[in-house]
Amino acid sequence: MVEGFFTTQETATAATIRKIKGCLGCGLHLQCNIAKMETHGKGTKVLVIADRPNAREDEEGFGAGDNLLRKELNRVGLDLRLDCRKTYAVKCRPKGDREPTPLEVEYCRPDVLAEIEKMRPNVIIALGIGAVESLVGHRVNGGIGGIDKWRGWAIPDREFGAWIVPVMSPNHVAQVAEKNRSVLAIWRKDLALAAGLLTTPLPSYTDEFKCVEILDKESDIEDLLYDMTKSDMGEVAFDYETTGLKPYRQGHRIVSCAVCNDMNKAFAFEWPKKRGTLRAWRKLMESGVGKIAQNMKFEDLWTNIICGHGVNNWIWDTMLVTHQLDNRNDITGLKFQTYVQLGVLGYEDAVLDYLKADAEEERAHGGNAFNRIHLAPKKELLIYNGLDALLEYQLAQKQQGHLFDLLKDMQC
Repeated sequence: MVEGFFTTQETATAATIRKIKGCLGCGLHLQCNIAKMETHGKGTKVLVIADRPNAREDEEGFGAGDNLLRKELNRVGLDLRLDCRKTYAVKCRPKGDREPTPLEVEYCRPDVLAEIEKMRPNVIIALGIGAVESLVGHRVNGGIGGIDKWRGWAIPDREFGAWIVPVMSPNHVAQVAEKNRSVLAIWRKDLALAAGLLTTPLPSYTDEFKCVEILDKESDIEDLLYDMTKSDMGEVAFDYETTGLKPYRQGHRIVSCAVCNDMNKAFAFEWPKKRGTLRAWRKLMESGVGKIAQNMKFEDLWTNIICGHGVNNWIWDTMLVTHQLDNRNDITGLKFQTYVQLGVLGYEDAVLDYLKADAEEERAHGGNAFNRIHLAPKKELLIYNGLDALLEYQLAQKQQGHLFDLLKDMQC
């Protein structure tokens, strides 16, 4: 059969890929010298995932061309063959030594996941964005971006039970190190971070979904809000789910709200209708209790426009503090931060389809477009809203601890 303008691979989807038996559907095995490079190494605690075999490996076999990687791992006390196992996000080298595509990674991902399941490593070092794609591309919503976004984090991945440490690929480091010596220094720092986690257990976490309590009675909501208002020394994270990004268009409203002032407890409820409950909300917002949010200008704006009053004593914005601690692009989102800091991934899945406006609505009204959040199943919406508040509170506490440590180090 004659193909059209695009090849089968170019038009393939993840669902199509899963129907193809074996790992040869992507066609890379036809372009390389050594197909399906095997996993090697005697280590039991460190899994190194390269994005693809390097040029020398494809000519000479496993391990060839690994001199730089081997040298820098030795520098941090790791032997590539004796302390690690090495595998690949894509096991066949792409023609021209280009980076693998997400679809090519999809074909090989089952082998990577099987290796993790078999080995149960303490630390996974992901060499390059293809390796990161292999580990998280099927679990995150939207694209994953570039390696600059991911490198430098020690991710406590709960599904794998291992620390994931993304670093730049050796190919990239070798290509640019002579012109930019800071690249090698950054790479060494990231590899040292991975080595330092070898005997560090993952933090123990409570199931966050069990930490969200849904309140249905407005009398219970009112009592809760007044209790939170009593102490001006406390702090509370709160989060709205609204019908859009901006509240200016007629008909916009707050659909639900969640509050959290404890590491293991958040409360979520539909936006109150009774005056007494709304009065209790206003009391909390105007009290001296410290307020926490992710991108607080959003909650502040909606409180002013919809509720008709302001928010007193903002003390923490987890998005702004993230930017202060690390000014890289595209890292300040709550979903990204809760994964790389707390290991929480995909908690928005149940309501994801309702969070955005459709394309025509967005084209017509921009930031004032209506989404479909009011159509989301009530329980799933409130759990999601509660998790937002809970994770914002947990992230704020983690950030406060980090800044305290930095200040203490500066004083020393």
